[in-house]
Amino acid sequence: MNFTERQQQILAYLRQYGSASLQQLMEFTNSSESSIRRDLTELDKQQLIDRFHGGATLNQPLLSEKSLLEKSDESLTEKQEIMKLAAQHIRYGECIYLDAGSTIIHLIPHIVNKNVTVVTNGLMHVPLLMEQNIETVIIGGKVKAKTQAVIGAKAITQFQQYYFDRAFIGANGFSELQGYTTADSEEATLKQLAIKQSKQAYIVADHSKFGLSQFAKFGDLEDAILITSGLTDAQYEQLEKRTEVLRA
Repeated sequence: MNFTERQQQILAYLRQYGSASLQQLMEFTNSSESSIRRDLTELDKQQLIDRFHGGATLNQPLLSEKSLLEKSDESLTEKQEIMKLAAQHIRYGECIYLDAGSTIIHLIPHIVNKNVTVVTNGLMHVPLLMEQNIETVIIGGKVKAKTQAVIGAKAITQFQQYYFDRAFIGANGFSELQGYTTADSEEATLKQLAIKQSKQAYIVADHSKFGLSQFAKFGDLEDAILITSGLTDAQYEQLEKRTEVLRA
């Protein structure tokens, strides 16, 4: 494999997974660490990727965001395992907040017999919650079509009336330096409130979000317990210096 072919393989991997460690790229391309580092340096110069300690992410506009339909089939098994683990931390009779998102929805089948009350801003969650006869409060306000999330001033006003035993919140990116981020500042406001108004907040995100950062920050790593999977031991250890991490 020549240098250009290896670069193309690196970019293909990052397009599929969003981010990668040096070790993952070495194994994927069957190349040495020094070769991968040279490739990453060159791709970084071309502004095709962003480097971070021990790996790289695909360079994406800070405001870019996939639709809910595009997200729903990505890392499906991983999302299901993350939310199965998340459900184990919910106690009988609690009031919980479910953020809008393609990962969060996979929690619902695991809370059927827990007698919980759910507050959510995710329109996509409501049919499944109703199907399972789960007591539900839907936040009112402006609907963001791309993610089916309720946002805006009215949503914030209503949201401020509630407190939760636990909140489960999605993130478009998480990293040691930038913390938890998302593409939309209005969604970030609700996520930030959910952290503030819950006894315990959990950020749920699959491995492809690691090392990514987007336009709006809504918390530092230590503000919530992180539930994720698919990272390297080194990446887990890096995050665990800042917050509690549950490995799905």
